[in-house]
Amino acid sequence: MAIPERPDSSSHGDFWSQVPVVLFALLAVVAIVVVNTRFEAGPSHLQAEPVIEIHPAPLDCSDCGEVIAVRAAAAEEVGAPGEIDSGVMLDVRMTDGSVRTVKQFSRGFDVGDQVRVKGNALIARG
Repeated sequence: MAIPERPDSSSHGDFWSQVPVVLFALLAVVAIVVVNTRFEAGPSHLQAEPVIEIHPAPLDCSDCGEVIAVRAAAAEEVGAPGEIDSGVMLDVRMTDGSVRTVKQFSRGFDVGDQVRVKGNALIARG
């Protein structure tokens, strides 16, 4: 009996001999996709950290700061006895890190406003 001739030995084999290589490559691609995909978790019970924004003041402004608290105060506390309306007490974090409390009758400032302290009065900074 004669042995059948094999095709050219330079070919890489028939279809079925290549199936394991193709399956391995396909499995590798799927594994890479799974590893690199971010799965969305269910609702988390962790609360996000509050964001603290820092607004640096000009270096040449030693009496500049940011309003960090606004509290109601009686008219007598702000130096306006006999007035019907009450005033406010504003805490200002200065550029050097210290905190000053300014008492005034005007309510024109909110937390986060950039201000300049002039004696016992605040001036808005743009």
